[in-house]
Amino acid sequence: MSQLRLLLLCGMVLFLLGHGPCRGGSLRVLSPQRGELVAGGNLDVRVVLPRDRATSDLEFLVDGAPPASIVPLAATPPVHVFRLGEIPDGWHRLEVGLARVGGAREHRAREDRGRGHRGHRGRGRGRGRGGRRSVAFEMTTLEAPERCENLNAQECLLPFPSSRFLVGDPHSATGYRVDLPADSMPDLVVGSLIGFLTGARSRLDPAPYNRNDGFSPTVQILMNFPGGVDLVRSDVARLDPATGNFDMRSLERDHPTVLLDAETGERILHFVENDDRASGERVTTVLRPGLSLLPGRRYIVAVRDLVHADGSPVAAEPVFAALRDRRPSSIEAVEARRRDMKAMLRTLHRHHIKTRDLILAFDFVTQSDEALTGPMLAMRDRAFDILDSQSPGEGIRVAFAIPVTPAESCAPGLLWRIVLGVYPVPNFLARDPNGSPLVPADPVGDPDQLGFLALDATGAPIQTGSYDAQFGFAVPCDALLEGPTRPLLFGHGLFGNGAFSVGSLVQDLAPYIDDLRARGLVPADVRLDYAIAGTQWSGLSSLDIKPLPSDIDFSDLSPADLGALLDFSSSFVGQLFVDFDKIGALPDRLRQGQLATLVLARHLELGSFNALAAFQAPAGTAIPEGQGVLQSGEVRYFGASLGGIMGLMFTALYPQLAAANVDVPAINFGFLVQRAKPFKSFQAVLEVIDPDPMVQLIGLGLLHELWVKGDPAGYAHHITGNTLAPLRGTSPKDVLMTVARYDQQVSTLGAQIAAATLGLRNLPGSVLTNLPGVPDVSGSMRSGHIVYDTGAYQPDTATEVFIPPAVNRPAGQDDNRCDPHALRFTIPASLAQLLRFLEPGGAIENHCNGVCDASGPLELPGGLDTACDPLAP
Repeated sequence: MSQLRLLLLCGMVLFLLGHGPCRGGSLRVLSPQRGELVAGGNLDVRVVLPRDRATSDLEFLVDGAPPASIVPLAATPPVHVFRLGEIPDGWHRLEVGLARVGGAREHRAREDRGRGHRGHRGRGRGRGRGGRRSVAFEMTTLEAPERCENLNAQECLLPFPSSRFLVGDPHSATGYRVDLPADSMPDLVVGSLIGFLTGARSRLDPAPYNRNDGFSPTVQILMNFPGGVDLVRSDVARLDPATGNFDMRSLERDHPTVLLDAETGERILHFVENDDRASGERVTTVLRPGLSLLPGRRYIVAVRDLVHADGSPVAAEPVFAALRDRRPSSIEAVEARRRDMKAMLRTLHRHHIKTRDLILAFDFVTQSDEALTGPMLAMRDRAFDILDSQSPGEGIRVAFAIPVTPAESCAPGLLWRIVLGVYPVPNFLARDPNGSPLVPADPVGDPDQLGFLALDATGAPIQTGSYDAQFGFAVPCDALLEGPTRPLLFGHGLFGNGAFSVGSLVQDLAPYIDDLRARGLVPADVRLDYAIAGTQWSGLSSLDIKPLPSDIDFSDLSPADLGALLDFSSSFVGQLFVDFDKIGALPDRLRQGQLATLVLARHLELGSFNALAAFQAPAGTAIPEGQGVLQSGEVRYFGASLGGIMGLMFTALYPQLAAANVDVPAINFGFLVQRAKPFKSFQAVLEVIDPDPMVQLIGLGLLHELWVKGDPAGYAHHITGNTLAPLRGTSPKDVLMTVARYDQQVSTLGAQIAAATLGLRNLPGSVLTNLPGVPDVSGSMRSGHIVYDTGAYQPDTATEVFIPPAVNRPAGQDDNRCDPHALRFTIPASLAQLLRFLEPGGAIENHCNGVCDASGPLELPGGLDTACDPLAP
């Protein structure tokens, strides 16, 4: 028996080695394996040759024909390696045969029918009858598999964002660190104006991005599908051209795209759009979350059941198909992804998503709360500690106290004086954050100088000194007639200046409200009796930019155009466009400007300005001479446009606010810019830098990964306490979000995404209802979102050209006369709603006649009888 066992064992060994007892073993193909994914170009074939046969007996056929070349590479008998040349990408069938003794060919094995080509799931066979062996394999050419994502062949970084570009980091809050390869970054850096004009380009430096511990919570999720995607035929949640909005379809179980919280299994509201600027094979498909994602979480994107314009199904690209179907691959980079992809697919299966149907899936991790908000909180706390240790008014200097109404002539509603001056703000910006010593960068005194946050080894901000921020105050006569008045902090619009605009704001607004009151369009007790203060949003204020004409012809620059470009390129914003490697200076300066606003608000809360003579009552008024005219304690906020956007960040960071109205606001600059009228000039510059829309989208997506730290998107979940707890040292806030329908400058949809992130409800009177993520409510509320129609634009009329389209473009025609963005604020019902909301304990009430649809003077900007006509001569 033992001899029989030995003979059987020897026979098995000889069989496995390819040696049979009679004919020296059988022919076998070791690679490619059945269904294997191999790198494009040449195919290396490993065969086991029977010991009684020579390599000259071998015959190779690819899809029934001899390959262009056959080169022997190595031999360790019985294993022989051959390289078959010039095989195109795609599925193929390899046949390896042995010639019959005497030269006749052995008969061909049966074809392997059907299995291995439905979805190319790799069921081909590596064996055949007699002396022939057959195997199905797939060949794909990858750009640079060792450094690219590889799931989308069109671009190295697609799909974006992906955990392919994360590495473990036990010292980060998420446990990860971004790891973008230098050779994979887009060529978007021109370096100088000369480089811009001559076409010099270099790759973005990945170093700033690689310091992040994840991706932005408002990341642009970018994908590409060869042959394109018909969103209508695919029945995905998308923007409806008629409404400009999407629906809740993305949460249904059969929706083609899924955005999944990997921790909870929750499906995240979203919509899908194709880049309207692109065509052909390089169309980027963008999945946009309907609200900001949570910080420090892992999310999975899964895609299935998409179709092309002709109705045919969109197929998975080779790398994903091989990993999904557990097919082998000889491509090292593909095999390196296998374990993580297997775990991700297992998570999807656990949440009832059939992985066999997927055409793409990938995951990513969002940046941590610590990374997004930590430096700004540290800057705020340091500044407040300094203020709390000082005497009232210390360091504040008045430059001008401009009389408007003599004290003896004061009456309710009139403006007493405008006060301009400066106040010290701790500075955390340095010209070179790695320099020694650190040289401060003053965003006000030297606004063209770039500056970056100085950070220590732990990532904590280092104070580099202090600088003088500008302030402006508009003090009403009410402060002299009735005693100290409540301060209201004002946030200015894009490239504006809060210090110099508060005076004109009050001078225009106060008599207008008086007129509305006289006409019965607002309640008789509604008055503008606030002392309004403002400063600059450094980074996006009038100090930070020089004009750039929107009609520059870059193909034929005139001397005037060249002069404008030179002037623009020397400004803070212009330097960033010339060298996107310095884009980190933008969120850093935005945070420094945010700190200036926080410090000003703290002065209002402490009553610091009352220590200055310009804020004390003169003799002969109803209140004692020398008494401060400003109330201390509660702080209220109103900001419009950029002031609405940055005001959301301010609201998250300030410890306590009595109320905050953010007008025509939004979050996520990465989403907003391509839809914004003011961005048209910058878009023209971007198209000169790189005309490829796919590269532009990838570039904007990357830039937003740094910008988000100075964007309310990183802070918004903490504002109301509805989704996440308030930030350290703060309390939940009451927020009124007022929005303009058909806004040409700040997307109405961007405001809706902000409202969904804050957990706001859609208020009575809103002209838009049934909004995804912002449910309708009835009755008065302490917080809420409301959309007003100004009546200027109507679908299916000649004014439709002014309505922003349901794509990633601004409106087809600019309107600087009737744009709802600026006019919405002057609607009488809206002003009444705002002023009631700002009152102590004030709730949000609807002052329209039902829906705020511009149906009459109460609901029309300016209280006019008819809507503004953008087509009027």
